Amino acid sequence: MQGRFQLRTMKRNSDIEISPERFHKKIQSGDVPIIVDVRNAKDFADWNLLNSINFPIMKLMKSKDFPEEFKDSEIVLICGKGKDSYTGAEQLHSLGYNVKSLAGGMTAWNHVFDNIEVTSDSDLELIQLRRVAKGCLSYFLYSNGEAIVIDPAHNVSPYVKMAEEKDVAITRIIDTHLHADHISGARDLAQKTGAEYFVSPNDPYEFEFNQLKEDTTFSIGNKVLLHAMSTPGHTPGSTSLRMKDLGVLTGDILFIDGIGRPDLANKSAEFAKDLYYSLHQRLAVLPSNMFYAPAHHGKFTLDHFNTPLVSAIQTFKENSILQKNENAFIEYAVQTSQQTKQPSSHQTIRQVNSGKLILSPIQIGELEIGPNRCAIG
Repeated sequence: MQGRFQLRTMKRNSDIEISPERFHKKIQSGDVPIIVDVRNAKDFADWNLLNSINFPIMKLMKSKDFPEEFKDSEIVLICGKGKDSYTGAEQLHSLGYNVKSLAGGMTAWNHVFDNIEVTSDSDLELIQLRRVAKGCLSYFLYSNGEAIVIDPAHNVSPYVKMAEEKDVAITRIIDTHLHADHISGARDLAQKTGAEYFVSPNDPYEFEFNQLKEDTTFSIGNKVLLHAMSTPGHTPGSTSLRMKDLGVLTGDILFIDGIGRPDLANKSAEFAKDLYYSLHQRLAVLPSNMFYAPAHHGKFTLDHFNTPLVSAIQTFKENSILQKNENAFIEYAVQTSQQTKQPSSHQTIRQVNSGKLILSPIQIGELEIGPNRCAIG
């Protein structure tokens, strides 16, 4: 009718989309497609996936330069939220390429979990849950019908699902420190399960909690499974959790490929001195045959999908960082932090995790986009 128009929603072709979960399973099985990121070069350099290549969408749509040899391979396009990659996939599909768009893009990929057993004995089993895109690592420790969750992510459904699968009740939840790179799901998980929530009083939380202090122990039955060790330096309340003589959960104090940064509360030198103490006097004195398991990891590679992201205390003891004296270490930690980009929106994330600020789920999703940057070295 003249003077009117009708809006029409175009139906998306499901044949050229792949869900994040299905994409993850393909990678995990070793069936890795060519991954093409169609975001701009700046966003790609800041945060990207595995061994992806960058081919910005404007270039893809306007040129004939997309590699002809890729027609013999499976291709997955990825962008920020799945819109540009879908447009690009339609274009390439029409030209005869075997291509799919990652539904929801990096935003959806940011919420994909996988899990793997770290260790087990007659008393316990420890499972590592990993957010592949973000590099966040959390832990599910269970024994005799009970479970303790350490450093849960904002999406708590994987922990609830695991408790159901293992037929255990989540009775305690621990945050090893005030997180600055992602939103903690601990309070939400505690509300859903009725579990007790533990954090250190040395970090500035503004809600009720159970106190996590030096020598706090966590038992199931009459067996002590976790023993708290105060390890400040990343935050004043940073706490490591020794798991019998098997290993230690180090939070953000010690990573596989670095150490915790001391600068996120604008007290770099003071925190670096604490960090030196924690690394030398608390962690380096542990038995060499123990493993340590951090709360974050850098960029995932294909080798990481089927192995726990842990390392040995012996390997840590051989790290050149430990050979520095206190003054040299403090100078190194401060200068390296200044030269290392900080986590996106870390001040806002700290406010949310401390209870000072409440955001909607959509706002939280936007806030968490990007890599974790809590390590230096």
